[in-house]
Amino acid sequence: MASPVEHQVHHIRALHELSRQECEYRKKLGELQSMYEKKLEEEKSMFEEELEKEKSKHLLDLEKLQSMYEEEVAKRSRLEKEVEACRQELKPPKRQRKKRNSSKHLKRRVNAADSSASRDKGQIADRLRSNSVK
Repeated sequence: MASPVEHQVHHIRALHELSRQECEYRKKLGELQSMYEKKLEEEKSMFEEELEKEKSKHLLDLEKLQSMYEEEVAKRSRLEKEVEACRQELKPPKRQRKKRNSSKHLKRRVNAADSSASRDKGQIADRLRSNSVK
C-alpha cells in the first residue's frame, strides 16, 4: 500500500491534470464560441443582403404596377371623355317646347273640365237620390 504522502502526491498530480484539461476545454470552448458568433454574423449578413435584394425587387415590381395602374386610369379617363363626346354627338337636339296656350290645347282643357263637371253633377245627383230614398 502507498504511503499517505504518495497518496497526496497522486491527488495533487491528478488535480493538476484536471486543471490543465479544464484550461484546454475552456480554450476550445472559447474558440468554438468565437467561430459560432462569426458564422452567425456571416449568416445574418447574408440573410440581410438577400432580404435587401428581395425588397428592392418587390419595390421595382410595385413601381411598375403603380405606373401601369396610372396609365390605365388615364386611358379610362380619356375613353370616358370620348364616350361622352360621342353621346353628345348622337343626342338629338333639344326640342323647343310648344306654347301651351294654343287654341287646340285650350279646347282640350275646356273639354276635360266640362266632362269632369258633368261627372261631378251625376255623382251629386246619385247621392241626393240615394239620400232621399232612405
